[in-house]
Amino acid sequence: MKLGILGGTFNPIHMGHLILCEEAYHQFGLDKVIFIPSGYSYLKDQSEILPAETRYKMVEKAIGGNSHLDISDMDIVRSGPTHTIDTLNELHEKYPDAELYFIVGADTLLFMHKWVDSDRIFKSCVILASVRGGDDREKIESAADNLKREYMADIRLIDGARIDISSTSLRESFKEGTANRYMLPEKVYNFIIENRLY
Repeated sequence: MKLGILGGTFNPIHMGHLILCEEAYHQFGLDKVIFIPSGYSYLKDQSEILPAETRYKMVEKAIGGNSHLDISDMDIVRSGPTHTIDTLNELHEKYPDAELYFIVGADTLLFMHKWVDSDRIFKSCVILASVRGGDDREKIESAADNLKREYMADIRLIDGARIDISSTSLRESFKEGTANRYMLPEKVYNFIIENRLY
């Protein structure tokens, strides 16, 4: 089984996340993509992050009805900081016969080598990175080549998947009452408004 993994804070989940996972699913013939909302992310300021259970509900609403998308709370129920290698190890235990495809935004490639146990991460999964054309593509291809040489990483690029929607900007727009409802799935937008999340 070819299993895609899309981790993130999802604060909130938006159309960019969904388009990215759909492009990965189709371009690489994945059997399923699992969304894994983060628990405690040691890389982010916790003061701006909604409770994990709330973010989990938003992802559920976003992917509901799509048979090749799933969600896991493994990073939420695990105690302590969330490290990608722990998530990958747990997925290998749960799906021992699966090939794991870790989906990231292209810019993530520029600092993945700084992640905890990055060498083990590159050995345990295929990295799928979204990329646009022009200068961005050249920069990302160069970063991918460096990681391939240093870590023997298997990195493949997702074409046409990069949609510039920022969760940070969305949160600000909700606070200001100017949120573009078409940047999020309708059920997520309504959930945010009804519960005054931002």
